[in-house]
Amino acid sequence: MMLLEFLFKNNAAPWLMSLAICCSVMQTAAAQIEELQAAQEFMAAKNYVQASYLYSEILKGEPENKDARFQRAIISSWQKEYANASSDFQYLLDRHPGDASLLTAYAYNQAWSGNYVESESLFRKVLTQDPYHHESLKGLAYVALWKGKGKLAVNRFDRLLQSEHLTPDLHVGQGHALLLAGKHKAARHAFETAISLQENHKGSVDLLQAVQASPALLELSVWGGYTRFKEDQAWGLRLAEIAFQPNHFYRLWARYDNTLSLENFTLAQSEQRSEAYLIGGMVNWNRTLTTKVEVGYRGLPESNHEKLLILEQLVIFRNQWIIKGGAVLNQGIDNIWTTYGGITVPVMDGWSLEPVYFFTQPQGSNTREQRFQLNSYTQLGKGHQINLAGIWGRVSIPENTHDNIYGGSLSWNIPTARKHWTTLMVRYESGIQELLTASLGFKYRLER
Repeated sequence: MMLLEFLFKNNAAPWLMSLAICCSVMQTAAAQIEELQAAQEFMAAKNYVQASYLYSEILKGEPENKDARFQRAIISSWQKEYANASSDFQYLLDRHPGDASLLTAYAYNQAWSGNYVESESLFRKVLTQDPYHHESLKGLAYVALWKGKGKLAVNRFDRLLQSEHLTPDLHVGQGHALLLAGKHKAARHAFETAISLQENHKGSVDLLQAVQASPALLELSVWGGYTRFKEDQAWGLRLAEIAFQPNHFYRLWARYDNTLSLENFTLAQSEQRSEAYLIGGMVNWNRTLTTKVEVGYRGLPESNHEKLLILEQLVIFRNQWIIKGGAVLNQGIDNIWTTYGGITVPVMDGWSLEPVYFFTQPQGSNTREQRFQLNSYTQLGKGHQINLAGIWGRVSIPENTHDNIYGGSLSWNIPTARKHWTTLMVRYESGIQELLTASLGFKYRLER
């Protein structure tokens, strides 16, 4: 540029000016090519921040550079900066409205951001131009999967696999869709096929563990063990449950619970034992909202009983954070309300923490209980799950007396076989009375 200014000020010959301009343009183009190559090298090394910076620098000098803007949009989408990616994609589509690559990339960006309606519309727009466009057909299959429509996703992946049966990723997608549809055996076969096609397939072990951890069509659980409550000790059946889950959206169960517990302090003060009989259900309305309801009664000594109602609502976010809130009503001689709320925070892959706060008070009474519980959920190798909990609280009862509650629990879920789980659980609490319980549980899974 300095040379051009010098020639212009000194009234250089036209041919010399033209030559200088050509050299300047070639120099600028060469520099941009070098920057593009450098940005591509950063992308290959997964240094997306530096690659995006270089693409932005190129666009400052050449806003219409299609490759730079397209690659910057791709990086923004991968980095979950969906709004920035959308801005770049729309800019390009205004100038290249029928570009199939742009439309497909933009459709994936919208799907990843949760805008499934627009994503499907964009994929279908590409298919009107080319009915066999692979990425768009695959995109529609994944959108059905992410929307929770298992059967539709299975059908779409099946059609793709008819012509591409040697593609591992499609078998993985089909496996996830089959899991969503509640077909565990077929899902396991799909994941095993993917692993056979690519021996070192990324996450292959996790895929098979996902089948093991996913709720089966029918599950039978029986727990037995030892419980010490103050001076009362007992061995025997502690819990029995049958659960039925025909698909991802609904789950029903019936449970018998004969554990001694301090969760109802009125019973604890009177040193009473109790047996609870519950039926319940869960509805996954969508990928965000889940509702649980349980009703039943608790049998008490001297032919008394109390009715139970348990409600819980979960809100699940895309980053796997979960907010939950619930209420428990014990309706009998005394009506006792318990409300609680908590949040699940994924700390790292395979480990999350969940602080929960409980508040309990009998209707029309000054007696109350407040309890804080910190849960730790850990996913170990080969499907093992270890859950730890620490408890601290305070009970205020009439005559201005107070008791602190403290304790903890440990449960270990062990996948002993494809159809069998074993659970070890130990729980200790000290408050109004002392509780120690140790149980061994078995779960049988009937897969479809």
